[in-house]
Amino acid sequence: MMVSQIMTPGLVKETIGQRKKHVSMMSNEEIEYLVKRVKRQCHSWIESEHLTSSGRHFHKKYIQDILLSDISKCLIEYNERFSKTFSRRVLLRSSYATPALLDFDGHRSWFFANLCIVMDIDTGKIVTAYWNKVSDSHGSINFSRYDETLQILKHKKSR
Repeated sequence: MMVSQIMTPGLVKETIGQRKKHVSMMSNEEIEYLVKRVKRQCHSWIESEHLTSSGRHFHKKYIQDILLSDISKCLIEYNERFSKTFSRRVLLRSSYATPALLDFDGHRSWFFANLCIVMDIDTGKIVTAYWNKVSDSHGSINFSRYDETLQILKHKKSR
C-alpha cells in the first residue's frame, strides 16, 4: 500500500523537560522491560489528541504492524518527559519500508519511508507519528542529547 500523504520533516527540537536514552546505551534487561511494556499495550493502544488534531492521518494498520513486530528491532529511544505530568515514552521505527510522498527541502518526491511512532508505555497512547526516509540512518546523531545514566528499570513493578 502506498502512502499518498505529504509529510514535511520536523526540525530536531531542543530537549527541554525530558531525559532520553538511546537504545545503543541500554542494557539487555532494559530493552526486555521496554519490549514487555509495549507488548502489554499492543492490542489496546489509542491515538492521542495531539496525533488526531495534528491533521496527520495514519492507517491504523501501519501502527498495529509496528506494535505486533519484534519491538527490540524497532526500539530507538526511551524518553521521560516532565511537563504537567510525568510520562514514559518510547520511539519505535518500523522495520518495513512503505512508498510515501514526502516533502523534503521543498521538493516533493516519492521515497521509501519508515513510520516512526512515539508511545506512552503507561497509557498506551500513540503520542505522535511521522514518516522518516529509509535512507535517514542518523549517522550524524547528537549523542549529547541522550543520558546514558538514565535508570529505566527504577519504575519496574513486580507483576
